[in-house]
Amino acid sequence: MFKRLLPITILAYLSVVILSWGCSKLDTTNLGSDLIPAVDNINTFSTTLDIITTQGRFDDTFKIARSENHLLGIINGDFLFGQSKANIYLQPKPSFYPYYFGNAGDTLVMVDSVVLTLSYQGSWGDTTQAQTLNVYEFSDPLFGDSVFKFKNIKYQPPMLGNLLASKSIDIRRLRDTVRFANGKDSAINQIRIKLSDAFAQTLAGRDSTRAGSGNNNAFFKDSIYRKLYSGLAVVPTGGAGNALMYINIADAKTRLEIHFKKKTNQTGKLDTSYTTFNLQTNDFGSIIPSGTANYVQRAWSGNVLNPAADALYLQTSPGTYANLRIPALDTFQNAIIHRAQISIEQMPDNIITDSIFSVPPYMYIDLIDTPGRR
Repeated sequence: MFKRLLPITILAYLSVVILSWGCSKLDTTNLGSDLIPAVDNINTFSTTLDIITTQGRFDDTFKIARSENHLLGIINGDFLFGQSKANIYLQPKPSFYPYYFGNAGDTLVMVDSVVLTLSYQGSWGDTTQAQTLNVYEFSDPLFGDSVFKFKNIKYQPPMLGNLLASKSIDIRRLRDTVRFANGKDSAINQIRIKLSDAFAQTLAGRDSTRAGSGNNNAFFKDSIYRKLYSGLAVVPTGGAGNALMYINIADAKTRLEIHFKKKTNQTGKLDTSYTTFNLQTNDFGSIIPSGTANYVQRAWSGNVLNPAADALYLQTSPGTYANLRIPALDTFQNAIIHRAQISIEQMPDNIITDSIFSVPPYMYIDLIDTPGRR
């Protein structure tokens, strides 16, 4: 047995030695070194080119879709950019017609209260200052009948109607739990504004599912409801306020809550309940989506319109833009560009206001071919 294993062992040993000697020749520091010439005639340089800037302001007409967050609020304390203001216009309405309160056959006794609620998603700016929000009725026959033509940020109704409510909002408390319906229900991240008793009684007086009953047939079909209720306007007012709030109007928490008493059809007993009119987003044939609009206005300070030679003021829509021109590129020699970058630094102002009015996370750059107007 030993005589048989000895030759095999010697052969295996010699194989390992030969392989080890052969692999040592694969030196990665020398492999292929003769393929690259000592002088390749490629040199890498860096240079800095001056940029000439001009600033302008957009005449923005962009549209905010119903599914996107809407802006609401006012900024009065931004000394660099000036005032910003945002209003919301919306049309809460029933989900079916002829509409009835409670269950089929119940009798509406009275409407206790009507509350407009808005789904709060966050804010930007100084939330320590309270804001006053006014709620108005408004009349615009085209507002609810042209919902497929989204209104741009310049839209405002021809005129505001009755003032339905005025409420001071502490933005810092909007994430607190709010209880309503005698403590039976609750909500967070919601702005709640109780509307006037007169509006509640008007709504109750139009509780009719009969056709041909004058002004008392608002709930008979959608086309009649849209004529009687163009919508509600939520408008920030006053000198206080230094933040913008983000409102999701398509969320179920944005609605008109109607708290009422009814007499049940089966027992005849009085019962207290509430129902909701939401922003309808689907097209049900005879029921078209609710009308919505977001008005955003800027009142720029003098700095924005006439910046210093070394400054630019860049603000999101409706905002400003800057044209950047690099004259040296016209005569720049042909070259392979490894990296090109534009460096922009934020000019420090007040450390407190800089932290309150933070810079946007993104900036969009476009390329303009001036001779070709492209």
